[in-house]
Amino acid sequence: MNNQSQIMIICIFSAIVGGIIGILGLIPPLLGWAFLAFMLFTAPFILIYFKKIGIIKNIDVKNWTIIGAIAGGASAIGFCIAYIPCALVLNFFFKITSYIWAKAVFLNFFSVILFPILIALTSAMFNAFSGYITATFINMFYRNDK
Repeated sequence: MNNQSQIMIICIFSAIVGGIIGILGLIPPLLGWAFLAFMLFTAPFILIYFKKIGIIKNIDVKNWTIIGAIAGGASAIGFCIAYIPCALVLNFFFKITSYIWAKAVFLNFFSVILFPILIALTSAMFNAFSGYITATFINMFYRNDK
């Protein structure tokens, strides 16, 4: 499998994971945990899972950092695509105050474009760091096993 198809699989899987986390984030007590999950823990989950099923072969810190950034950005876009429209619908029908910010985002077209991009960049940065830490720990454990 070449690198381009690996990256496409990682992007699609990350967006699906982000969408699932976005749906879970609609439950108000879980919103903080869901935000933390896609902001920090998406890359380690995806990297370890893909290493286990054999899509990612080698454990290179640089590659895992880049893949972590890609996974973080894609999961944030998936989160925003799933969470924001559902939060708007819930705010429209139930007037729940925890979703009022989603209505404020959609008042300005510039913020509709800017908000998911800024969240994706932030998530990519944090998940790149998480991918780096994951690769470092896995390399450390593999060296101790030999």
